[in-house]
Amino acid sequence: MARGEKAPRQISAAVTDIVWDEQGGGITLERTAGPCEPRMTLRPDATAECAECGLPMFPISETSDTVTLECANRHRLATALPTERATRALIDNWIAKKGAQLHVQHERWEHEEDEE
Repeated sequence: MARGEKAPRQISAAVTDIVWDEQGGGITLERTAGPCEPRMTLRPDATAECAECGLPMFPISETSDTVTLECANRHRLATALPTERATRALIDNWIAKKGAQLHVQHERWEHEEDEE
């Protein structure tokens, strides 16, 4: 593997749901950590504690009605999006920070490739 990238996740490490794709007319696989919990209690900073390993879970993505959290061990949890605006703003902030971190890492990798 080049540029210090992490090894890809094993597909067996996550629960896979088989979903019928209405638009494409085929079957797709969706990787989830289990069913969406209806309403999980988030900490005041919009994080949660991982039930499997005890590490903090941070928001990594959201849809119109759910937010997905992930810990450092890549355990994922989908829960209902909170109704409070302040908590939603914190969730958006965590997701933006993660995106900025990934952007900087990709710039480093491109810079390393240019030096070679």
